[in-house]
Formats: sequence, C-alpha cells, structure tokens
Amino acid sequence: MTPGGQSAYVLFDADFTQGGKTVQHRTLAWVYMFAKLDLTWEIYYSSATSPAASFEKNLPVMLDVWQSWKVDDKVFAERMREALSSMKECSRIVREIDANRQRVMARACDDWSECIRGTRIVHDDKYGEYRTESTYVLDEVVRGLNRHEGYERFHVIPLKDLNNP
Repeated sequence: MTPGGQSAYVLFDADFTQGGKTVQHRTLAWVYMFAKLDLTWEIYYSSATSPAASFEKNLPVMLDVWQSWKVDDKVFAERMREALSSMKECSRIVREIDANRQRVMARACDDWSECIRGTRIVHDDKYGEYRTESTYVLDEVVRGLNRHEGYERFHVIPLKDLNNP
C-alpha cells in the first residue's frame, strides 16, 4: 500500500434486473485510494458479490477465493523487470542531469575566476605550453606574438574550455 492512502470495506446492496426479474445482490468491497507522484489519484477496488439471499452462506467461500487471488508469478516477475528497467533509466537521466549541472556550474566558476583575476590563458600550439596574460593587454599580446612568428601559433583559451570542455 502507498503511504498516505485511505481504504475502507464497504458493504452495499444493489438491484439487478435480469430477464425481466429484479434480484438484489449484496457486495463486500475493499476500496483503496491514494495520491500518485504525478498529483493524480488512483483508486483500487476489489469485491465479492452474491445474491443478497445467499450472501451470508456464500461469504466464506467468496472470502477464500478473494484471499487466494494473486498476480501470476510470471506476470509479477515481468512487471518487476519493467519497473527495475524504468528505475535504472530514471537513475541514468538524473545522473546525466546532475553531471551537466555540475559541468555548467564549473564553467561559470571558471568564467568568474578569469573575470576576478583579470587574466586569460594563451596556448602555444608549437610547444603545447600555456601561459597566463592580463585580459587588459591580451589581444595586443597575442596579435604581437603571432605577428612575430608569422602564423597563428598562439590562441586564447578560456579557462572553462580548458577545465570543462
């Protein structure tokens, strides 16, 4: 049973007309109602019914039948496999969302780090080395280095791209 659900046994009579003849039936029902995670409600209903005149006599047998009811083991196993698969998929999605959130946060922190320090990283393609330059003279320094080398040897690499591509 789901926590927070409510259930009750209900005993009621109802008239049924069959072949022009009205017969009163008595029903013992178990009704269970609960809120689902998607904010909808679900109701489960299980009952035993008999003509009212023979209800008391039939009730012990109906209760035995009612209590013996269960989902077939193969069906139950398949439902459990499907539920486990669904839970694994949900878990994978949550992990991916969290990893992406962490990556985005790290990139934002890298941007702030560069902003606060007033520096950026410059990569030397020829030797694979990195150096830090002030953002105030960055474009001028990189242009000057590349002009001196005669090709685009130096590139500005944002810290977020270096740490969290």
